[in-house]
Amino acid sequence: MSPLTRLSISRPILMLMLIFILVLFGVQSYTGLNIENMPETDIPIVTVLVTYPGATPQDVTDNVLRPMEDAVSAISGIKRMNATGQENFGSLVIEFADGTDGQQAAIDVDREIKAIRSDLPDGIQEPRIEKLDLNAQPILFMMLSGPQGADALYNLADTVLVPRLQTVNGVGSINISGGRERQVQVRVNPAQLAAYNLPLTAVGNALERENVTATAGNVDSQDESIAVRSVGEFQSLADIENLVVGTAFGTAPLPPSIANELDIPDIVPVEGLDPGETGLIYMRNIAAVHDDFEDTTRIVRHNGQEAVMLTVVKAGDANAVEVAQAVKAEVDAFSAELPPGADLQVIIDDTLFTQAAVEGVQGDLIAAIIITGIVLLFFLHTINSAAVVVMTVPVALAITFLGMALFGFTLNTLTLLALTVAIGSLVDDAIVITENTERHTQMGKSPRQAAFDATNELGFTSLATTAVGVIVYIPVAMMEGTVGQFFYPYGITVAIAFLVSLFLAFTLTPLLASWWMLDPAQADRPPRGLLKVFAILTRPLVWLWFKVIIRIFEGFFTALADGYRRLLGLALKNPLTQLLVVAICAAAVYGGIWFIQSGRVANEFVPYQDDALITVTVEMPPGASLAATDRAAQRVEAIIRREAPETGAILTMVGAESNTAQGNSRNFANLTVVLNDKRLRDRSPLQVIRELRPHFAAVPGANIYAVAGDADLLDFELYGPDPESVLALANQLMPQIATVPGAADVRTPGVGRAVQEQLVIDRGRAKELGLSSGQIAGTLRTAINGTTEGTFSPPDSSDEFDIVLRLVEDARRDLGQIMQIPLGYVQNTPIRVGQVADLEAAVVSSRIQRANRQYAVTVYVTPLGRGSTDVLNDITALLDDVNFAPGSGYGLGAESQRISEGNSQLIIALGTALVLVYILMVGLYESFLQPLAV
Repeated sequence: MSPLTRLSISRPILMLMLIFILVLFGVQSYTGLNIENMPETDIPIVTVLVTYPGATPQDVTDNVLRPMEDAVSAISGIKRMNATGQENFGSLVIEFADGTDGQQAAIDVDREIKAIRSDLPDGIQEPRIEKLDLNAQPILFMMLSGPQGADALYNLADTVLVPRLQTVNGVGSINISGGRERQVQVRVNPAQLAAYNLPLTAVGNALERENVTATAGNVDSQDESIAVRSVGEFQSLADIENLVVGTAFGTAPLPPSIANELDIPDIVPVEGLDPGETGLIYMRNIAAVHDDFEDTTRIVRHNGQEAVMLTVVKAGDANAVEVAQAVKAEVDAFSAELPPGADLQVIIDDTLFTQAAVEGVQGDLIAAIIITGIVLLFFLHTINSAAVVVMTVPVALAITFLGMALFGFTLNTLTLLALTVAIGSLVDDAIVITENTERHTQMGKSPRQAAFDATNELGFTSLATTAVGVIVYIPVAMMEGTVGQFFYPYGITVAIAFLVSLFLAFTLTPLLASWWMLDPAQADRPPRGLLKVFAILTRPLVWLWFKVIIRIFEGFFTALADGYRRLLGLALKNPLTQLLVVAICAAAVYGGIWFIQSGRVANEFVPYQDDALITVTVEMPPGASLAATDRAAQRVEAIIRREAPETGAILTMVGAESNTAQGNSRNFANLTVVLNDKRLRDRSPLQVIRELRPHFAAVPGANIYAVAGDADLLDFELYGPDPESVLALANQLMPQIATVPGAADVRTPGVGRAVQEQLVIDRGRAKELGLSSGQIAGTLRTAINGTTEGTFSPPDSSDEFDIVLRLVEDARRDLGQIMQIPLGYVQNTPIRVGQVADLEAAVVSSRIQRANRQYAVTVYVTPLGRGSTDVLNDITALLDDVNFAPGSGYGLGAESQRISEGNSQLIIALGTALVLVYILMVGLYESFLQPLAV
């Protein structure tokens, strides 16, 4: 580094301009760095979501998920697959091996699913393929409430607010929960349908057939080409009511054997009904057409008042903080235009934590500069020397930001932590170089010569110290897996800061020292001009500093140094004392390890932080109605308001997701409790949870569990040959797992047994009547759940609503009437559901899970009062001792495996760093023994 130092001292202006350019680019890079909560990662997890209206968990599993499992299993690099089938919905989560390109994995999955699309049931909606993106999580949660009701508020949000917010730069998507979408419902009366000898499928076919607008082509003349378009879409509800759905004519005769068996006469006249002179049957004859809303499947409340929730997701490369600020400004402007009594509030802003972290680091940097200057004044005694060191801190940070930008990093929790860690190292090299320069000036050397000699003298030491620091953090950056992606920017940022510190120690520090250090030849020359005036004005402060404060400090420091010298002499006095010192150090190391292994020092993957959020989940028994779940949720709300006065807001979602990517469940409710600012309360979220737990037991029939913020969640997969045996295994092991210290809320969400009415189809009879199982199931799905048979756009509006065909409400709720639904007609005689299917009560699984193509149940555990890694290790040890039946066993779930692998990677990184440091120091010291002492 001697040539670089010589250049800095001999041509200071040139070097200063080069450093200034780096600082300029660094400042520009800092202003352009995106602010995120977490580093950008490519986690190769792809989820396939399928909606199958009216299907049971077994139907979803057998007819949708298992064919999908077979299809995607051909893709290379799959690490694990988890499939979940529940009522009306299924999901397949595919995790690929570390290092797999997540985007390409999503493309491969999409290709395989499309290849088997024709083999999947016709009743499913188009499968959705989603790639996991941690930075695509909502950054803002807003609640729109008011006396207008949830349906009107939904319409306001959907047609006015969302389009307005989507114009904000950086907004990716906005999701609405709560309220109901408007739809046109065609409610068929099954008695009228039977009286007119019409199957339900004929009504659906008519709706699809007649509601069509299409391009017919072009008519060309000599001078022009005119486009022709046939317009047949419904323009009003009256168009639907006047739709012809059938005629009053008979149908083909049945074979005699079947007719005799069913006791069907040759002709069955239609009595008491007149379809008109033309013999046409209109929609109004058999159904009522309503401009209505979809069924309520989810209830959203804000502080007990019905509301609509909006979540804002930023675009992929947008700055989260800037997007949040812009959206909140638009919300403030829109609030003035709301209807009377309506209220729009931003309840949760996930960017506030990141923004506070950025501001905290900025404050730490300013404090570091000030404290560093004061400490240096104590030790170096001159303002000049302190100023040389202090100047390097902002310069080093600016150049570090440039390095972060070149690597494509963002300002996030990990990179900010790296900057905080690196603050101390930024001044280490500058301090030793400056102090050594001052020592050389006291030898009578000029500042220029002293700066050069001092830097050369300690250059190797500074280089070795920096190399050791870089080697320690490079293994951290090189860790594999998900944890490696998180820690990569952390390790690289610290390494950049170390290297920048070294560069400035050989350039800027000697440059400034050669300018600002006092020349011994001019030390006794009295100041003149303004310097003389300044010296006179500051003489009292100088006297106070050097004659009082510094003397007191030096007396204390001298006593401390003398004590250390005597202690060191005692330790090295003879081999016995040396052995005693080694024994004490070894005992200290062993004691530290013992404290960690014994659990007295919590060992957890993600440290707990007070983000003022508590998530409470209410689980009712399988088969519970939305109304029953809502009543339980209201009781929980009342408990929270009574027992947790520090609560600022409660966001309730009934019919909420029971687990990630597993659809909507009527027997689940999620409550997000937003606590007041920590400065305004005495209890942490964990303390509030401990207070609430005993009171939740007062809610009958509900399993209630709560977690604080983004706390670690442990999961274990129990697998076996069939759903029943796996559920029995879970029920057997959960009480044992609950005995592990720190294992709270041991549960299997959504998994249980529910009573179900099954229509068992007689395939032989159906086939003889010309009906397939798919036709029968499709008719039942339309009758009970309803099917979308097109869309309706009012002429005076750009909105588009679904047209849903179903039975009238009374018929949908009556199994007796459902059994009488006509599936088809022969000789004007209806073939009803009850003639080809039997109604049987059965107890079935409310949710069917599969892990790596085996039936499984996932057991979740919330660590409480102990580190998550400690709880994970104890539960793993317990399960290792279980004597599982053949074909059964257990494995770590996705989150537990991630924690286990992350801890292993950290241990490997630490071991690698120790080995590399030793190798480097062996090379530096040319000795195998001396580095062991270090």
